Amino acid sequence: MSSIEARSAVFGQDLPLDPAEVAAALTRAVPWLDANLRHVSDPSARVKGQTWNVGDVAAHLAFALDTYRNAAAGGASFPVPFPQRQKWIDAGLARISERRPAILVGRIRDDIEALSAVVGSSRPGQVVNWYSGTPATPAFLGAVVVEEMLVHGWDIATASHGDTTLDPSGSRFGVLVAAAMSTLMLTPKGKTVTADVEFRIRGYESIGTRLANGHAHITTQPMRRPDLWFAGEPGPFVLWMLSRTAVLNRNIRIGGRRPWLALTAMKWYETA
Repeated sequence: MSSIEARSAVFGQDLPLDPAEVAAALTRAVPWLDANLRHVSDPSARVKGQTWNVGDVAAHLAFALDTYRNAAAGGASFPVPFPQRQKWIDAGLARISERRPAILVGRIRDDIEALSAVVGSSRPGQVVNWYSGTPATPAFLGAVVVEEMLVHGWDIATASHGDTTLDPSGSRFGVLVAAAMSTLMLTPKGKTVTADVEFRIRGYESIGTRLANGHAHITTQPMRRPDLWFAGEPGPFVLWMLSRTAVLNRNIRIGGRRPWLALTAMKWYETA
C-alpha cells in the first residue's frame, strides 16, 4: 500500500497531482476569482465565521500567492514550521497595507499566472521548500493555492453576493491537499486515536489517513474497511473540509465500520 508518514513526507509526492493538471486548474480559476474581487463594493464587509473582512481576505491572498510562487520556483521555505503557520499568516497580512480588492486583483492575477507556469514546467518528483522542515513538490504547492483561491474566493463571493460556484476539478485538488495537511494538524485528542479515515471524492479518487501511535499517514490506495469515511462532491467537500459548512450536512455522506466516530472526528484536527 502506498503511504507516507507526515513527519518525514515530501508532500505531494504520493498524491495524484499531475503538474499540468494543477497548472490548468490555477489558470482556470483566474477569471472567476478576478470577477469576484472586482465585484466587491465594500471591503469592510465581514466574512462569515471569521475575524477577517473581505479586504483582509484579498490581502491574505495577495501575500500568500507571492510567497507560494517564490517557494514553488525553488525559493526559501516559509520561515516557520507548519505548527506555527498562524504567525506567518498574521505577519503576511500585516505586510499588505492595501485592502481594496479591485486594486489587489492585478497583483493576484499576475502571481497566479506566474505560479501556473512554474508548476506546469515542474517535474513530478521535484522537491522544493514549503514550511521550515517540511518539503513539498511544486504541484502540491500549486494545489494548495488552488484550494486557497477557491475557498477564499467563495468567502469573498458569499460576503459580497458574488459567484459562489466552485470548479469541480480544482476543488478535487483542494480536498486532496486538505486531507494531506490534516496529518500535520493532529490535536492532543487526535494523537490518542487509532483509526483509518477515508475521504471519497465523487467522480474522482479517494485519499485516506491512518491515525496510530500519535502520528498520521497518508494513503492513496482504497482502504478495504475504513473505520470512518466521508464522501461528497468536490465543491461542497472542500468547503466542508475547510470548516465553511456544518460538520453534519446533507452534502457529505458518512459511513464506515465505526461511523459514530464522525461525532468526535473534528476534535482530532486543529481548525484549518
